[in-house]
Amino acid sequence: MASVLDLALDADTYIALLSKFMDVAEHVQNAPSLGLIPKEDLISDIVLEELSPYLKQNGGVIEAKRIAFHEGRGHLILQYPGATKPEETINFVGMHMDVVPANPEGWERDPFKLSMNEDISALEGRGPHSKYTLPKEELVGKLELTLGDHSIEGIACALDSIGFQSFSNATKEVKGESTPFAIMGSLPLVRDLQRAGLDLTLAGFGKSSVYHGDNEFCSLADMQDALLILGRFIHNVDSA
Repeated sequence: MASVLDLALDADTYIALLSKFMDVAEHVQNAPSLGLIPKEDLISDIVLEELSPYLKQNGGVIEAKRIAFHEGRGHLILQYPGATKPEETINFVGMHMDVVPANPEGWERDPFKLSMNEDISALEGRGPHSKYTLPKEELVGKLELTLGDHSIEGIACALDSIGFQSFSNATKEVKGESTPFAIMGSLPLVRDLQRAGLDLTLAGFGKSSVYHGDNEFCSLADMQDALLILGRFIHNVDSA
């Protein structure tokens, strides 16, 4: 069996998969107030098609089931046995399949079609770092945060946990550095899993400066590094 350290992203296969996702992206926008109700089944259908050779019904090891509480909005659950420490380790790996809305009028390209270009490192768009400043109008917004009386946990990872240290070290091995930081917010499911004693690690890859902004983009090199990091993360946890 190949080592997880040998994992590498196949660029052509990855881009082909992204193209399929982008073809249905317009229909998974999540903004009920704008009349946009995502149909996540469109994404999970693609995932199931890609995983078809590895599903149990086709002789593989992955057990797949979809549970829906609303039509077209099913939860895809994939289960398969671990190869190391199965008696003491349970992994929950989750992701969402909806996206924030994109207004084509503010984009320089079609936000619902995959396009490829040369490497770029930044945009003059309005990502999270610039949304409170309007240079042309000479306006600077002010954000004040007040902690409520009933604040709850649900985002932070324990810095001394095996999971965090394994991920941080994996990032250092690939990127050369790892700098922990905190964000505001709370995820009830994260809170519940942490309270149950699970070692939870939240990860994101790419450039936060263009996250949720007009003309948002994804660097292929970042995604290639992401798979290297995840492979080393798994190796580090197994070796802990």
